[in-house]
This record gives sequence, structure tokens and C-alpha cells, in this order.
Amino acid sequence: MTPDRRQFVASLAGVPLLFQFPRTAVAQRSAPPAGFSDPVLEQIIADLRELRSEVEADRAPRKQTLRAIETTLGIQAAHFSAHYDAHVRTALRRREARLGRAGLVQELLNGAHDRKQHDVTYQAIDAALTRLDERGVSGALRDVRQAIRNIRLNAPDGLQPAALRGMQFDYCSDLRWHIQLLETMVAIACSMALLEPGPFGEAACGALTLALGLLYAQRMFWC
Repeated sequence: MTPDRRQFVASLAGVPLLFQFPRTAVAQRSAPPAGFSDPVLEQIIADLRELRSEVEADRAPRKQTLRAIETTLGIQAAHFSAHYDAHVRTALRRREARLGRAGLVQELLNGAHDRKQHDVTYQAIDAALTRLDERGVSGALRDVRQAIRNIRLNAPDGLQPAALRGMQFDYCSDLRWHIQLLETMVAIACSMALLEPGPFGEAACGALTLALGLLYAQRMFWC
């Protein structure tokens, strides 16, 4: 792990983070295990970053690229379910036990508003916390996979982006809902990565941030 956790999390996701926290808040916590690494997750992240670059550079996303993203997200979700979800849940429950549910939600809401995320609400954070506790980060990744699958199966082939914009498709409404939910989950995960430092929270922040970037790329083209 690098000394600067904000830089580490941002590099893991490949997406610039807007979350800023005082370094003292990190320094007061214990460091993660020395030498921790997960080459499987690192390769999954690298593959997803490459696929996202293909979508952004091509400007005409091919359905086979979307299928590759789906497959890779499915692998990532299985990896998180087996190796990360339990640790993320434990960190969330530990902080909730310390602050109470209302205190935890308010702490995360204050952090979101400090970062100018004014669309994030108390109710959204509370609902996202429940969803993370019930389904884990792996569940969120499977949701992203399903949203992209809906686009692959329902979006028309052979149309230019200009012809698609402004048209109402069910998959666009579905995509917008997933983006709103994932934005809140990213705020939670990346806050927890700094409030309760450790490799598992950092991995959750990085994975969800990258997944959100994938959804943004789909919205840019298809909706």
C-alpha cells in the first residue's frame, strides 16, 4: 500500500476521485497488512480499464465489447463475494456500532456534501447501506453487469449516437437508476476506505468507482 491512500485508490480505479479527506483522519487509523496484494483483482481491474478505453475511443461501442465487459464484471463479482464482501460488511457494521445508524448515515452525508455531492441524500445513503449489507459489493457489481447486459440486448445496432439521444428506451431509465445508486455506493465505499483503512475497503472503492465509470461511458453513447 502506498502512504497516500487517496492516490492509491484513484490509481486502482483508473478514475480521478473527487473525495478529499484530511490526512490526519487516515493517520489516526492502523495501517493495512504490509505487502498485501491481489494479483487476480489487479488483472481484472486492468482488463476492465482496457475495455472502458475501447468504448471511449471507439465512439461506436460494439456489442462484443459489452459482452466482454459483462463477463469480466461477473468474474470480479465472484472474486469480491469470495474474498472481500465479508470484510467490507464487518467494517460498515463496526462503524455503525460505534456511531449508531443515524450517526453513520449523517457522517457519510456530511462527507458527500463537503465534496459538493449535493444530490446525495440521507435517504439514499441509508438505502445504499442496507443494500451493501444485504448484497455486498459483489451485488453492486452484478447490478452494473445487468445494466450493461440490458443495453447489449435492447439497444439498436447500426445507429449513430446523435440518432439515439433524446429517444426514450427502458434501458436508459434503468441505466440512470443504476448510476444514481452506484454514485451513492461509491461515496460510501471511498469514505469507508479512509475512515476504516485497509486493503478491502480500498479495493471496494476502486472497483465501484471503475464500475461507475463504465456506466457513465454507456450513458454517454446510448442515452
